[in-house]
Amino acid sequence: MPLSKESRGSVLSPEDRTKLFEAAQAKPHWQAAFLFDMISINTSAGPKEVATLRLKDVDLENRLIVVQPGGAKNVHRVRPIPLNQEAFQAVKLAVARARELGACEPDHYLFPYLDKRTQTHDATRYQTTFKTAWKRIREKAGLPKFRLYDLRTTQLP
Repeated sequence: MPLSKESRGSVLSPEDRTKLFEAAQAKPHWQAAFLFDMISINTSAGPKEVATLRLKDVDLENRLIVVQPGGAKNVHRVRPIPLNQEAFQAVKLAVARARELGACEPDHYLFPYLDKRTQTHDATRYQTTFKTAWKRIREKAGLPKFRLYDLRTTQLP
């Protein structure tokens, strides 16, 4: 069988990483996408693993997050992940943001769902996509083909 010619993903260079995160901080309404990206790139957690984090999965005292079965791709991906300084700061800001948006129960999500029709957040559901913000951030950074999933495989500086 012939192999697919589709590329499997890419890794950010340190320069591209800087461009991406500078772009992500350019607009206040991109804050959630920026925090989401910072958590992913610093923890190796995939997009669904980050999206499905609940407040109870965050342990700021011990500086870790816990990927639960609901977000893990398979049982081998259920794990605690220690937070480096960048991830710790991003998680702290994400917790504060979630609380501002009404997340107060342990089962509430770190990235509450945004109903675009009503512009209200629902902390009992998780944000399913950052598609528009992610597209604009990549365009601004000059990285149009970089995938959100590629963040988890990018090496730290």
